[in-house]
Amino acid sequence: MVIDFEPRNIADIELKLRATTACENINRLSILYLLKKSTKNEMKAEDISSILGVSHRTALYHLTILKDYDLVEVRKFTRRGFRLFRSVWGLKNDESMDQIFGIIHNKYGMEGLHTLVKNNIEARKSNSRKKPKAYIIC
Repeated sequence: MVIDFEPRNIADIELKLRATTACENINRLSILYLLKKSTKNEMKAEDISSILGVSHRTALYHLTILKDYDLVEVRKFTRRGFRLFRSVWGLKNDESMDQIFGIIHNKYGMEGLHTLVKNNIEARKSNSRKKPKAYIIC
């Protein structure tokens, strides 16, 4: 999925790269959508994987890619023994996130984005061995 707009400067090129990265995979797009709709724009990685019907490792893989492009951040770590685990993830709080969501909404529309994410979740749930959590996507 390619985002169509003409960049005017380096900041626009970076914005286009970040938006394209978010939209090129339906799981990453779904994660951003879930984070945007959640309380305080943050969720546990386990909850994200359960809602999407993917493994915890897959959810962390996509969250790490989004973190590399500076779209999400780790908000809370959990300690188990001597190791720290990334527990709660959230959206970056900057104006570029609003611009990225504006680009995504222009591409899909609010209803189209909701339908796309909902269909992805339903398709994954039907193929998953995991027990789904009772979340309502609104």
